[in-house]
Amino acid sequence: MKTNKASSSERPLSEWLTEEEMLQRTGISSWQLQRWHREVFAWSNEPLFEQIRIGHRMVTFYNPECVSIARRLLEMKKEGLRDFDAWLWQLWLDGYPINMRAYCLKVIEGAQEEVQSLDESGVLYSDQPLADQLGLRSPASDSLLELAYKRVYDKDKDYVNALITWLLHVAAEKEPPIEWDYQEEYDYDVPEELRYPSIGELFARAAGAPEEWAQPVPLRELMSIRAGREALARATEDQWRQVREDCRVIADSFTAWQHMYITYKRAKQAVKEGLFVGDVTVVATMGKAMRLVPVRVISKLYSDRFVRAVLAGYLLRVRMSDRAGNVESVMASLQTLAVTVGVATDPA
Repeated sequence: MKTNKASSSERPLSEWLTEEEMLQRTGISSWQLQRWHREVFAWSNEPLFEQIRIGHRMVTFYNPECVSIARRLLEMKKEGLRDFDAWLWQLWLDGYPINMRAYCLKVIEGAQEEVQSLDESGVLYSDQPLADQLGLRSPASDSLLELAYKRVYDKDKDYVNALITWLLHVAAEKEPPIEWDYQEEYDYDVPEELRYPSIGELFARAAGAPEEWAQPVPLRELMSIRAGREALARATEDQWRQVREDCRVIADSFTAWQHMYITYKRAKQAVKEGLFVGDVTVVATMGKAMRLVPVRVISKLYSDRFVRAVLAGYLLRVRMSDRAGNVESVMASLQTLAVTVGVATDPA
């Protein structure tokens, strides 16, 4: 992981690199450099490039830090990360001067504008299903929304619209038409499969999470897009640095659990084929852990840029409140968990 150091932007411009020198030092193409210039270097909170007129043309000079960033981008491409959102997030975690405040604000502001537009247009209060009005019945293939739909699909009940309606009302800071844990009353002889689940149960099912996750009613103020945006904007640089440390811990715990998931799948297959060497009860225990913590679902959520921006805003808000000690405890537990899982799954 890259460590924080004195800003290389303090170097005199004479030490900066021309485009030709950047291409020579990194081995990338001119087209690639121009794209990274727009999509990555421009998000820095330190000057990484400067255009100067020389004669009749504009010449771009690059901060030497760009070489290190470009090499890290090439490494991430080899690791399977291929979109700019993932690159910016990982560069920030690595300690590069990415302006995560500006990035998260752009993501959150885009979502807030869409929700405000829905509220002003009156669609939240229409009698027609929101899912139909917003064209959300057919999400992109293999998207988070499509996976959620598949988990809650029922040809006789419109669970999709119920979830969308609740979430959009909360995002717009409006009172939802139904409470999170509301349960209809049924006669004792009505089968369980015919009863309408609560919004909390639907949410857990859509996320692929254990049913127990639906029990606690979420704090509505923590789900407010407006409040999250305000936290992102007003947080101090020290608070942002602390949240980066929090996110590093979270990322490390995901990596450990993903390693455990892969180990579990291989061990399970070995047991099935009669090739497993060791105590098979260990495999059963790992299976229970996998069901308790839906690693694949959480990892997929974590890779979404909106979820990451919301996560940063949430952590900032908690650290600004009297619940900051709770975050410290959770992060310490995650660090212990990551080390424990790493040791348990180490083939050595």
